[in-house]
Amino acid sequence: MDTFYYVELMGISVEGFRMVEVLAADLQLDLAIGKEGVIVDSGTSVTQLVRPAYAMPGDAFKVGAMELRAASGGFSLFDMCYNIIEKMGVKVPTMVMHLDSRVSMPLLAENYLIPMDTKGTFYFAFVGTGGGMSIIDNI
Repeated sequence: MDTFYYVELMGISVEGFRMVEVLAADLQLDLAIGKEGVIVDSGTSVTQLVRPAYAMPGDAFKVGAMELRAASGGFSLFDMCYNIIEKMGVKVPTMVMHLDSRVSMPLLAENYLIPMDTKGTFYFAFVGTGGGMSIIDNI
């Protein structure tokens, strides 16, 4: 669609390990039908990836965040929430988005761990979606 800003997301790395299971094919724009692909949307506050592209980085993040105390999520949309209010200098898994063969975008923890409340609950701001389009959010 002409109103969307499409990017080529080639993959995601968690803790320096590129998720080879995140296939570029799962994220490609289908030019024949003008659907799917990856867009950047300044009006969306959660990164949404088609389920095949979300599964491996999501699982890798869970493993890397095992030392954090899981919190019950206040929103059904998020499958990973953590209570980190009592933690000082919290170490969370690093994440990088690979936008094409030449560009990698390291993410700050503030880009993917978003405060849910004032009690120290944060949610992992990536979700899997059943739709064909993936969205990189504004945070």
